[in-house]
Amino acid sequence: MNDNNKYIMNIIDSKARFHKNRAKTPYEEKVKIILELQKINQEMRSKQNRKNNQKINKVWDVIL
Repeated sequence: MNDNNKYIMNIIDSKARFHKNRAKTPYEEKVKIILELQKINQEMRSKQNRKNNQKINKVWDVIL
């Protein structure tokens, strides 16, 4: 196996381990992550939406 193939196999293994570990994350933590990403998205889009007179969606306040 040449160096490129070893490198690619290393990346594949690393990604598989990463996703396996992320799958073990508790449901509550996953929801918190999604809500945080939605808040970031809302902040980024709010200025653009105001310029285009589009509706601004609100992110739910969920207590976990």
